[in-house]
Amino acid sequence: MKYRRGSEIIIATHDGRGRFDPLGDEKGHVFSLMSRLERVGFHEGCQRIAALIGLRPPVPAWQGSKGD
Repeated sequence: MKYRRGSEIIIATHDGRGRFDPLGDEKGHVFSLMSRLERVGFHEGCQRIAALIGLRPPVPAWQGSKGD
């Protein structure tokens, strides 16, 4: 799959398990891709990917104590 925005080109691969920029050295996984394309932080990128696939992450089961 190829994504273009102006002069930017990103190619996402499944068998290669990631993405790369054919015009540069940048590569990575889908989470960093979302962060880059949407210009958001990693955490926000993860939340957007979860929303795209209909995933609702559970509330963390572990709660730290005040002494931790």
